Amino acid sequence: MTSAPAAIPARSDKLRRAVNWCLRRPFTTAAIIYLIAGGLRFMLARDFSEWDHVFVLAARQLRNGADIYNLPTNLQEEHPFPFSYPPFQALLAIPFTYLPGFLARLAWYLVDVICLVLMWRLAWKVSGGGKLENIDHPDWRQYVICILGLACAMRFVEDTLEHRQTDLLIGALLFGGCLAWQRSRDWVAASLWGFAAAFKCTPLLLAGYLLWRGRWGPAICLIVVAIGLNLLPDLVHRPPHGIWLSQWYVQVLRAKSDVGAWYVDPILNQSLAGAAYRFSATRWSIVGNELLLAPVPSRISQPALKAMLYGVDVLLVALTAAAMGRPFRRNINPGRAALECSAVLILMLMLSPMSHKTHFCILLLPAFCVARLAVAKRSLMAWCALLTCIMLVMVLDRSFIGRPRGNLLMWLGSVTAGSLALWAACSWRLARFPDDGLHPITPVASLSANQKL
Repeated sequence: MTSAPAAIPARSDKLRRAVNWCLRRPFTTAAIIYLIAGGLRFMLARDFSEWDHVFVLAARQLRNGADIYNLPTNLQEEHPFPFSYPPFQALLAIPFTYLPGFLARLAWYLVDVICLVLMWRLAWKVSGGGKLENIDHPDWRQYVICILGLACAMRFVEDTLEHRQTDLLIGALLFGGCLAWQRSRDWVAASLWGFAAAFKCTPLLLAGYLLWRGRWGPAICLIVVAIGLNLLPDLVHRPPHGIWLSQWYVQVLRAKSDVGAWYVDPILNQSLAGAAYRFSATRWSIVGNELLLAPVPSRISQPALKAMLYGVDVLLVALTAAAMGRPFRRNINPGRAALECSAVLILMLMLSPMSHKTHFCILLLPAFCVARLAVAKRSLMAWCALLTCIMLVMVLDRSFIGRPRGNLLMWLGSVTAGSLALWAACSWRLARFPDDGLHPITPVASLSANQKL
């Protein structure tokens, strides 16, 4: 009878230690709460259309010897979203076709959780962050850098989890390649970037970056890995004609010849091509609580529109290359490598024919880099870019200002503009300080007037 009162202080002591652990590790605690809440919302959700009706369906078609890009008429009505990705994504989803529907979705959510944790840790490490939750010597500047970086990118992470896409896996591969590149492990970086390019073509731009830095072998390795992985689905089942990669080119890429027209709501396509399509071929109106788009005859001919778009694309690439400095420069410090990778990641989003807002989860690395420039290096340019991005992608999001106004800003290209602001800050720093990096954090008193810019 005397043991019960003693158990109460023991439980109270455990609770006190648990609360103290949470308070001393605020970011870890917040991440755990976020992921648990996401899991609960996942289990309560009823709409898994993009996962079930796109990826798992394509994998089932591949496994059963059917066409992954051309569904029968009876399936087109039940599955309205076409599979428009390279064939490797269908191969990757085959294991999930052997699981019951709920278990398949839960398994993919766990994959997303693992990839998201990797993205957070890798982006923080590549951007120069040390131990964030330093219990003995907490540094408020590290906290501010982390919060500002997350403010730029977490909206898109949330979108990726909601749409159950593969973008977090792609992001983890890209960031892992950036870390390997920082550490002069060129072939590992190229292999990871090639793996990412097997999902979507845009990471192939990193092959051009490797060539600019004089790594010819790794650049070829990246392309070989991307193509090789997309040849693997042919080992499961061959298409009626050619190979699956050629079928993807004919039935998906070549079928959308108009600039910016893709298998997605035009508002959600935040690449430069998407902006060109919206401005030239759609008009908006607000009816009730919705922004409605109506197609209009294109104000500019397709050849002229393509010439203008490709001209802007070439200009962005040229400015980025100029900011990086002379070609074939092999010895760059880790901080500069982080900024160069960040600039290329943003170019991937801008130059793509379609960049859905879920794709912008990879802004996490550029956002951490620019936040470190703003807080650690006291760069006015970085502060302007960072606050512009936060304002456009978070504060003026439709969750805060309402659907019609938020969608109107998306029609105008708010996400595009916020991303370009981060690109400008990275490129400016690369061009202005060719031998300066991101880390370690420089004491404020030791900064010169030039470094603050």
